Amino acid sequence: MKGDVLEYMHHLDETLATILKTFGIRGLNEVQRMAAESGLYEGTDNHVLVSMSRTGKSFAGILFIANEMFKRARAASEGAAEAGDECLALLVTPFHASARETSSVLSRYFGWFLRPCVLLTDARSPSTVIRLTGEVSPNVIVATPEAMRDLLRSPVLREWLEGRQVVCAVYDDVHSIMHDPYRSVALLEVSSYLAKLPSHPRVLVLSAQFDGSDRLSKVFDAKMTVDKTDYDTPDINLVNYSSTQEKEKGLFKVVTDIAEEGGTALVYMQSIDGIHEFLEKNGSALAASAAGEMDSMIRSRLQRIARVLGELGYEHSDLLAGGVAYYHGLLDETQRWFVEWALRRKYLRFLFGTESLGFGVNTPVSDVVMGATGIDEVFRQSMMARAVTLRRGKVNAGRCTVFAKSITDVSDLRRVYTSPRLPVRFINNATVSAVFIGLIGLGVIRTDKDRRSVSKVLELFYKKGSTEKALDALMKSDPPLVAKNAGDALSLTVAGNVAFELDISGSQLLAAVEGVRLLLSCAKHPTATDALMIMSYSLLADTQRSSDLKELDSALQAHFVTEYDSALKDVVIDTDHELSWHKAIEYSVLVLSCTHDGSPVPTTRKTTERLVYELRRFYPRFVGILEGIDASGMLGPSKKSQTMMQTLLKVTEEEIGLNTLSVSESKRERLSGWNLDFVDFADIERSIDGALDSDLSAAHKIQLIELLENVHTTTSALVDLMSRSQNDPESHRVLELICEHSKEGQLGENLTKALEEEGLVRPGTIGQLWKRFSTSVEQVKKRTDTPSKAAGILFSLFSGNIVGAATSSYEVLRVALSKSKGKVDTSGVV
Repeated sequence: MKGDVLEYMHHLDETLATILKTFGIRGLNEVQRMAAESGLYEGTDNHVLVSMSRTGKSFAGILFIANEMFKRARAASEGAAEAGDECLALLVTPFHASARETSSVLSRYFGWFLRPCVLLTDARSPSTVIRLTGEVSPNVIVATPEAMRDLLRSPVLREWLEGRQVVCAVYDDVHSIMHDPYRSVALLEVSSYLAKLPSHPRVLVLSAQFDGSDRLSKVFDAKMTVDKTDYDTPDINLVNYSSTQEKEKGLFKVVTDIAEEGGTALVYMQSIDGIHEFLEKNGSALAASAAGEMDSMIRSRLQRIARVLGELGYEHSDLLAGGVAYYHGLLDETQRWFVEWALRRKYLRFLFGTESLGFGVNTPVSDVVMGATGIDEVFRQSMMARAVTLRRGKVNAGRCTVFAKSITDVSDLRRVYTSPRLPVRFINNATVSAVFIGLIGLGVIRTDKDRRSVSKVLELFYKKGSTEKALDALMKSDPPLVAKNAGDALSLTVAGNVAFELDISGSQLLAAVEGVRLLLSCAKHPTATDALMIMSYSLLADTQRSSDLKELDSALQAHFVTEYDSALKDVVIDTDHELSWHKAIEYSVLVLSCTHDGSPVPTTRKTTERLVYELRRFYPRFVGILEGIDASGMLGPSKKSQTMMQTLLKVTEEEIGLNTLSVSESKRERLSGWNLDFVDFADIERSIDGALDSDLSAAHKIQLIELLENVHTTTSALVDLMSRSQNDPESHRVLELICEHSKEGQLGENLTKALEEEGLVRPGTIGQLWKRFSTSVEQVKKRTDTPSKAAGILFSLFSGNIVGAATSSYEVLRVALSKSKGKVDTSGVV
């Protein structure tokens, strides 16, 4: 870094800057200084910050949130009108891994007044609703574009959000979001809605460089700041080859050399089959080479992770013990979490994957190996950036090896790294229709003039059909989804509102209506097979391609007709409907075949587990669709339709939900009732090992590990500060500032929140316990020989009480206290 960066901290709130310096953040790096000088931390404008990957711009966004929220909290403590506890900040990021990392950083440095909550998939699950609307609700939401859109479309959660002052919003990795039409339209819906809020939240858009990045300024109505620093590119090694065999041999040599050098690598391969073929042939040798100098603790932890993933059906799980794993889009969320977690903790040496590596993994490594050039330049740049690290504010370029046939000059790759071309993609009318349903439902589009404005925004990045025709199709669908009222005002119909509130597309709703109408034409009562077929047909409505429109395979058709009780088969098989229902029947048989030995399972890339996972996620929406159809009278008032809908709902809820799609969400998510005697919040790592070795389900293990890490990151900085405060006047002053500007017992409140949101204890049952904890601080400090001992004992004491109360066992508390050494008197505290 050039010059004295300490001076740039004055752009932040003075009190917050003082606290951050004590926590070790003593200055801003190049890109963060640039953001500060542009007025990001002191002004009121919206900003776009464009800089190379791995330059620290994401932390500039975290500082922006902390600064804006702290200014409101300080104003509230000084008696200003703003209610600090009711303020809310939002951060949207496309990657699951980066969302978790961002939340961790927020907790580590700002957990004394910020309470981040991560939303990655379904924002409207019962546990999430409880977490958001509970007594101790989060004041920072970190979410993917899809999850944030889901939150806004839920009436309950939108009401919760509108009851708060949304102070600011950060949209991170926007170049990756705009690269994906599905995610970009979700962000467009979110950003358009937030711009209409009465609180007028400030917006910061963060993006890597790409051609025409100035378009972001127009989309988000924001001031543009572009980092023109000439950063070093990774050391790029271009390998040309003439045959697949030659490439495979060269690829193995490259990764083996990296292993012997002690490096870590992400290895991109073009196909899932290619990954498994390579690991089948070379995985054992690579793992043996990579494990040579591995730390014994890491080896032991990887062996535990390997056992968990092996039980989940993760192929080549034995290679994990040597630090070798793979990652792609067909893994379910549980498998993906364990692989991401192992990489984030730097346990893995090699991670093989498809495009998911470039857009789903955010941990830097020493080397990137690309077995192919990838889908486009943005992906190529994203992959190469994974070899870049940021240390002490400085960018350190790693190595990237690219195997290519068509690219023969390495300068082409260097140009891609510094300024990739964003591909111009086409968005179809189904996607445009989904945008209109969302924006009309949120009140952003009210007239045809608003529709034209949205159309101009879409044209900045995409090719598309006529938005006027797409809107007209929504008004002419059966049933119609949009209506034009007096004065040409646009609004959603009853059917359109069902699609909006369930966060589904109009195509998915209309597909379900089509299936229900076909059932009405049948003489038989609907069965569970019929419910599963209609759910699959609705789920697939947005992704069905012309190549899917074909007749059933004869063996599969014969099996389906003879083995499954279905009313729909009489009106679908050997009719014009068979072409469009082919995929839905295929997927239904794939799920149902789990209970039929010798049945001809359809040929498909999806595993049964993956398909069941997708259907399980869609199931609550499908029930909502059926309830919406029934309540709105879309099928007419006839007695036959009412009876049929009641029967269909009954078989869907009683047979599909309980038998085919496994346990209910509440049973999957609750930790309460399990034996957690192995948990010791004073020894986080041993507790993580205990979680991995326990008989908890994989989902419960994830929740408990996240809880342990959340508690650790939230409290570790404060515990350290308490340790230093006795002899260091600056640390003592900062500790007083934190106590002054944070709610009393914030440490306990954060821990309480973490335990409640993970389902370990019921919300509201331990509210008094954390208050007792906060009032006990001074008592124990006076009877303890060092402040650090006091902090550690209080931490163990409080966490032990909660876990003990939740599991009917106080062993955790006793173990924590028995480990304490030094002069500690806790009499009268418990």
